[in-house]
Amino acid sequence: MTIVKNQTKAVVIDPTVLNTKERLGAFLESMIFKDHTSFLPSAISSLIREENWDQLVTLLRQWEWTLDREESNEWFSSSEFKDLCRRLCEVSISFENVREELSQDQRKTLSIVRDILGPESPEIVDLAKELVTIATTKQAGIVSFTRHLKRWLKSLRGVLIMEISERTDTIAAAKADIKKRFHNLKSKGRLFVTFLRLVPALALTAAIPLGFNMFLGVILASLGEALIVGLIIDGVP
Repeated sequence: MTIVKNQTKAVVIDPTVLNTKERLGAFLESMIFKDHTSFLPSAISSLIREENWDQLVTLLRQWEWTLDREESNEWFSSSEFKDLCRRLCEVSISFENVREELSQDQRKTLSIVRDILGPESPEIVDLAKELVTIATTKQAGIVSFTRHLKRWLKSLRGVLIMEISERTDTIAAAKADIKKRFHNLKSKGRLFVTFLRLVPALALTAAIPLGFNMFLGVILASLGEALIVGLIIDGVP
């Protein structure tokens, strides 16, 4: 089964990117936005533009609940945090701002994805849904510094997570293209790149282990002929 057909030229910024000076600095220093369209979730983008820092911090803490309290307090209260967030807004765009420019195929994908994910949810869950919507519609890789994204994706209706190795042809090439931007930067931790695609039921049933078939059948019975599959490529630097 081939899920990723083309090397991505777009990235989606996971909230973990904002949660330390090293991560946010590494993303901006990578200059990935020079030739990759960088999408920032609208909930985060709007809070930065409104300079609603308290609500932004609350959202970021909910997303990455394991943050060190003392270190994160120092970072979130600093003027550098605010300055770098403003810079991030300048070099990225909100998905809502490009909706009118979507192709017919992208509009169809958007509609299917929204149907699968279901109606509005609490803000933090809607944030996860928006990441899925952007990544699937724009064929973008979600850039994250932790595995928290995996937890949020697994909590969503109609999303199946499959972890793969670096050896998967076009997916590995797409990840390498993104990760080389971060090479030799002073970023701490690991970098994960997650790809999401709509997958036809028959193709997926043929590709996954037999033990999954009963579980898959239950999902497809409620969702129809397609579901969203997330491919998480391991975070080895």
